[in-house]
Amino acid sequence: MQKLPSLSSAKRIVMKIGSSLIAESARVRNGWLSAMAEDIAALHAAGKEVILVSSGAVALGRPQVGLGAQKLTLEEKQAAAAAGQPLLIQAWQHAFSKHGIHVAQLLLTLEDSE
Repeated sequence: MQKLPSLSSAKRIVMKIGSSLIAESARVRNGWLSAMAEDIAALHAAGKEVILVSSGAVALGRPQVGLGAQKLTLEEKQAAAAAGQPLLIQAWQHAFSKHGIHVAQLLLTLEDSE
């Protein structure tokens, strides 16, 4: 079995944060996001490049478009994501602004995926 390198030796760290960590009862878990932003800011200050991938737009957008916990169609997921994405980016911006770190949404084109 190959031993994995520790975070202390990593130059770049990619983190994937799932919806269940972002939202609880369709509300942003602001305290948790603030604590995560503090941890990421500490990694950044230690010279680490941190890339954050975050879910949560659909979970946050459900109540905005009147959708409950039922299984969603593709169109309903798209509507919820469109309504929830601004809330998600605003929540991350608020959490990271205390540390002078800016956030942005990465938009990909077809050419980017080729």
